[in-house]
Amino acid sequence: MKSCIVFVCMIGITLAQDPIDFRPYNVTALNLFYSSDYNGNGQFDRSELNDVFRNYDVNHDGRVARHEYLHFISQPLYDFAVILFEDYDCAPPPDGFVDDVDFDLYYSEMDANQDGMVVISEFVDHWIHVLEKNEALHMPSSQAPVTP
Repeated sequence: MKSCIVFVCMIGITLAQDPIDFRPYNVTALNLFYSSDYNGNGQFDRSELNDVFRNYDVNHDGRVARHEYLHFISQPLYDFAVILFEDYDCAPPPDGFVDDVDFDLYYSEMDANQDGMVVISEFVDHWIHVLEKNEALHMPSSQAPVTP
């Protein structure tokens, strides 16, 4: 159950109907790190990434299908969740499933110095980038940046 709660937090999806503002992003990312570091060792281990997704594998086939993932998502952040799923489905070509190959690649993307460990600074930097890049999809519309 803990991994289910962390994953919901990790992608910023709630069942609330009001838009969610994740700013300041560094605080959101830091909270995500602490709630995702299950063993408390100060890094986000590759096995913890598996744990985050385990409860979304409804049919227990070892991979999370897009429909399994999105089944748990409601507005106002459905569009943001679709983009995040596309990020997670990173093994070419995208196939609509997130599995160990995708997890390995995604974890490697988070591991900025490629030393095999995602430490707090790498995790936070990664999620700040994700939140900034997709700001228009999760920020309350009254506060979303205006693009010319």
